[in-house]
Amino acid sequence: MQKVDRNWEAKFDADMFDDYKESWVEQERLRQQNSTICWIYIGIDTQRSGEIKVGKTTGELGTRASSTQNPYYTVFHAFKIKHQSTAATIASIEASVFDMLDKKYVRIKHWGSSKPSEWFKVKPGASEWLTPETLTDLIEIFLYELHSSHMYCYYCVTRGRGVIHGWRNPLIKGNVPSYQATDLSSPPVSIECLMPGGCGDENCHCFK
Repeated sequence: MQKVDRNWEAKFDADMFDDYKESWVEQERLRQQNSTICWIYIGIDTQRSGEIKVGKTTGELGTRASSTQNPYYTVFHAFKIKHQSTAATIASIEASVFDMLDKKYVRIKHWGSSKPSEWFKVKPGASEWLTPETLTDLIEIFLYELHSSHMYCYYCVTRGRGVIHGWRNPLIKGNVPSYQATDLSSPPVSIECLMPGGCGDENCHCFK
């Protein structure tokens, strides 16, 4: 995986391209690829299952990675919103996610004020158990269907589904986090790679 290059703008040379449009497309691709701000995220309490937090940040994901009030809290997954999206746009996306979740789950209220929090749980008597994986899949489908123009995403023709670049907490596997949006969907092998002239590697992930 290519690491974030925070100096990409200084290195970018528009004169390398044949026309303005080609230059703009490449510049925008690099902007999104190297962006580490603007996210919709899913948080969990590692000591208490069944309750999951959903939120937003216009800044870097590290600002939402922990909680001084809850030492067991961490970000589980995050979906990348396009760089340079306005705060109003990000707030609108978050509000629409809350509206969708409110129809399926219960919003946990703050103990003191009884105001709705950003934490969700299943409705009383529900047979299913709310997991971060379930909510991740649900929110990804929702974000792509309603907000793809504002998400860092693409449509996979082979699988017939939209894929949003995101971040999954590697601390769960014991690694150090790097808050960078990547394609976490295990893209399928491109048929061209297995045909004469292709790389021939059945484990190739160069599908585009």
